[in-house]
Amino acid sequence: MERDEVYELIDFVKQNYSNISVSETEVDRHFEHLSDMPLDIALHNVRMHVKASVYPPKIAEIRNGWSDPVDHMAKAAREHIDAQEERRKHAVPPPQEVRDQIAAIRRSMDAKQSGS
Repeated sequence: MERDEVYELIDFVKQNYSNISVSETEVDRHFEHLSDMPLDIALHNVRMHVKASVYPPKIAEIRNGWSDPVDHMAKAAREHIDAQEERRKHAVPPPQEVRDQIAAIRRSMDAKQSGS
């Protein structure tokens, strides 16, 4: 999240909690703790908070469920690898007829390449 997006986020909070005022120090603090987070996720979390609480959200509540993007990528990669391993357990080789056709295509391609 960029600094101007922090202002946008705080403006959205102020629209829903009119009794708050925000200083530049508060903006700095929010930027420090939210800069690694996309604005759309922060806004979504604030919207969910507005529906559930009469009090303005704290930074921890804005971050709700968000962790380092590297953690998300590592988790997604692990899930992808696990899914591949599961598919590999149930995979069957192609029938002999298909393997013979593939071998014939390869021979044909090799012959064309060596003949050119």
